[in-house]
Amino acid sequence: VISAADAVEEFLTAKEGDGVGIRYLQDARSRLRRFAEGFKMPLSGIASADMEKWLRKIADNPRSRNNFRQHIVTLFRWARDRGYLPREAQTEADRLPKAKDKGGDVQVFTAADILKLLNAADDTLRPYLAIRAFAGVRDSEMRRLTWGNVKFDEGVIEIRASQAKTAARRLIPISSNLELWLAPHRGEKGRIGYANSERISLRTAKD
Repeated sequence: VISAADAVEEFLTAKEGDGVGIRYLQDARSRLRRFAEGFKMPLSGIASADMEKWLRKIADNPRSRNNFRQHIVTLFRWARDRGYLPREAQTEADRLPKAKDKGGDVQVFTAADILKLLNAADDTLRPYLAIRAFAGVRDSEMRRLTWGNVKFDEGVIEIRASQAKTAARRLIPISSNLELWLAPHRGEKGRIGYANSERISLRTAKD
């Protein structure tokens, strides 16, 4: 039986070893250690109802609550794969309802704004921004996208049915300007977007 705290630390170590982006790791570390502090008990003994109450108490808005939820779901699924939770059962985290996020006003960026944003972003965030700006890929799809989806030789980004919001496979041409921004990352592996990428993008834009 593994405690929530031990599971969190083992999970973070595994993710760091996988080479995930520094911003994702920082966000996961902050949120999941706070989660472990709130549940000083075996991971297998944490019920979804208790997690929902905790999330409503510590997250002051729906988007923040959903960001916490995403990290917790990922942790529980990882623990299930490791055998710390029943392998054939839905995890308690998967039962957590998503908060209804109505969002705010739609923001429109000019070409000059996009250029400034891309130049201000770090190497981890820049590919995410470029693909969203020039290929129109949704944030929810970006979270599932890996560099394996970017077919440089074919000149397309493949959104598989399992990754698409519409559950239909589609191929998005890589425009010349998008190729320019993605070229330095050719040969990279792993995920491109993370649960907090959109939030970090908006913060970068405000700065």
